[in-house]
Amino acid sequence: MTGATTALLLGLLPAATATSNTTTDDTAGMQRMHWVVNVGPGRATQCTIDGAMYVPADASPSHPVPAIIVAHGFGLNYTFSEGMAEYFYQHDYAVLVYSHLGSGDSTCGTNFADPQWDGAAASQLIDYLGGDPVTASSIDSSGNATPAPPRTDIVHDAVDHDGIARRDDPRVGMFGESLGAGVQLSVASFDHRLDALVPSGSWNTIQYSIAPNDADLASDSDTVSKTPGTFKESWASAFGLLSFLNSVGNQQVPSLPCLIKTAVPAMCQDLFDSAVQGYLTPGAQQIADNSAIGTYGSKIITPSLLLYGEQDDLMTLKDGIADYRQLKANGTPVKMIWNGGDHLSGLDGDASFTAPDQRMYEIGQITDWFDHYLKDSSVDTGPSFAYVKQWAIDKNNPDKIAAVNAAYQAGDTIDLPTVKHEWYLSAGGTLVDDPKALAPDIQAFVSGWGDIAAAAVASVVWQGHGPYPDTPNLGGIATQWQTPALTAPVTVVGEPTVDVNLISPSAAGNIAADGVAGMDTGVAKIYDIDAHGNATLVNQQTAPFRVSDVTKPVHIVFSPLTWQFKAGDKIQIVISGFDLKYAGSKDVNTNVIISGSTLQGLTLPTISG
Repeated sequence: MTGATTALLLGLLPAATATSNTTTDDTAGMQRMHWVVNVGPGRATQCTIDGAMYVPADASPSHPVPAIIVAHGFGLNYTFSEGMAEYFYQHDYAVLVYSHLGSGDSTCGTNFADPQWDGAAASQLIDYLGGDPVTASSIDSSGNATPAPPRTDIVHDAVDHDGIARRDDPRVGMFGESLGAGVQLSVASFDHRLDALVPSGSWNTIQYSIAPNDADLASDSDTVSKTPGTFKESWASAFGLLSFLNSVGNQQVPSLPCLIKTAVPAMCQDLFDSAVQGYLTPGAQQIADNSAIGTYGSKIITPSLLLYGEQDDLMTLKDGIADYRQLKANGTPVKMIWNGGDHLSGLDGDASFTAPDQRMYEIGQITDWFDHYLKDSSVDTGPSFAYVKQWAIDKNNPDKIAAVNAAYQAGDTIDLPTVKHEWYLSAGGTLVDDPKALAPDIQAFVSGWGDIAAAAVASVVWQGHGPYPDTPNLGGIATQWQTPALTAPVTVVGEPTVDVNLISPSAAGNIAADGVAGMDTGVAKIYDIDAHGNATLVNQQTAPFRVSDVTKPVHIVFSPLTWQFKAGDKIQIVISGFDLKYAGSKDVNTNVIISGSTLQGLTLPTISG
């Protein structure tokens, strides 16, 4: 389980087992490479980076080309970025693709995109592209290394984005998913030679990604609660298992207690303790802070195209909004796209990074972004914000790309003009939007320790593919309310909220005895119940909460949702004391909710269409 914990903090995007690379790829223009970098405090730790260069045949000192660095997600290696690397190469870019510290055949261990570690490593790859005499080697098909001379075939800028003249300032952008998204934002915070970024599925704070609390927030736009969150055992177990298999596949001896070669041993105890107690220790909190874009985002001035998945339950749209607002506040050119996918994949016909097609909306936007900032193209970079109306996709259209493209809604702001629609908790497990129809009722549920073993078993079944399995809402541990069949569609774009008053006689005593570990925990969920009674968890999103004071109302803020409830469907909310995704309270608490008040219910931000 320790490896699981470490893996989750890394963030990130495995879809298959990564294996070590020992031969040169057959792709034309591709050369496998090694680079030696110095990272950590005082740059005192030396590491080797494994990767490759794709260089157009006509690139030369007399015909230099711009460059793009491509970075992968956790648990993988540079070969899993080949789809995008080859795509950019075919568009006349030199492409540097590499394995992160501790991934593939790269040495040392990752530090969750900490600027001093993973950020410093990426910065020295920019040095190499800028013509500095970085220690670099070309690797032949037998694994033999030949010293590589400094690069002379990359376009240079006269000054960096601080206005400082540098001889080693290449025209360079970065693309990366998950961990690769976090790393490029990390390096951009201090290396202002970067000219364009495209992070896909990054976090704003790792704390929110791995131990969220969607209650007790200072405002609806916050990602970090005043009360510690609940640990995401789901992603921890899945990534830990995959990382363990990867380390065995690479013939690395797993080192206890971390079990995975990508771990930094000094961090392991804090991460292990966080998993056991169900929330972050002070040491793990420091790790999260060091890698939080919310911590260093004010220093990022590189034009950034942010990509997020509407069904991503690891790095949610809430992360995207926080990142967007941070960069916007800096005066940084920024735009954001919400595709219809999750953290692992996009919708059929959209956001494919393994088989990119320029006709795909998101791929086309990425291409225009890089062409504009790296090739000085006059191409329009498009609207500031776009999202997919998944309900508007014509599933009968055989041209999947055209069908998805037609369902994109674009505009100049992320602040959409929504109307709040309120439903109140009422008798018989009903949601009513007419205060006059309210009637009192009592429901109860039991909350307690999230079963780590159960989460691990579910993760093995899941294996990191598709949405994580939803936890059944069993009587006794879950309460639920639903609307009558809707007479007209209800379209939601934004952050729903749920308000409840919990009566928990045992909570005060448990908190006094066990502190944070004894606080009441639970999970709120929103379902779409169709005319046949089939329930769909909306956008795969759940809202975990930990309550520091049950004598006060609990205000729960979901990550943004994009969803249309059709006429004839029912809207259901569930409040459960147990969920496979999260570690819960150490103690068992019985909670009572007395409905029948306009102060308790569900609020949805709605739009027309």
